[in-house]
Amino acid sequence: MKRYRAQSPRDLARSREGSTAVEFAICALALLLFVFGMIEMGRMLWTWQTLQAVAVETARCVAVGSSLCTNGQTYAVSLAGGRGIGGLTASNVTVNNSASCAGQSNFTQVSITFTYHTVMPAYIPTPSGGLKASGCFPNIPSS
Repeated sequence: MKRYRAQSPRDLARSREGSTAVEFAICALALLLFVFGMIEMGRMLWTWQTLQAVAVETARCVAVGSSLCTNGQTYAVSLAGGRGIGGLTASNVTVNNSASCAGQSNFTQVSITFTYHTVMPAYIPTPSGGLKASGCFPNIPSS
């Protein structure tokens, strides 16, 4: 390995040693931002899809009159917590037992609004008003 010893500032300016490291540092920053941005977008989509599944399952549980979910709000919060979504409160869950869905009446509708917190707030915009999910299920008449 050749050792280079600059004799003057002009020799130092002409030196090409270390240029690869500088180029890598510039490219690595952009690459890391892209990779972590993709991971964070995937996490946000996973959170939204999980909330959607929680809303549908809660609507079904309330509509069939199951004893597991006499209070749909607390059922949705516990279901979301069990699936890895913390921070959902009962005030973010709305249960309507006499809703109309897709033009049909006598449905139970569950709506969830969740404030998503990203680890990269400067680079990943979060939806204003939070993530929204809803689910409908027809009410089952009690016998």
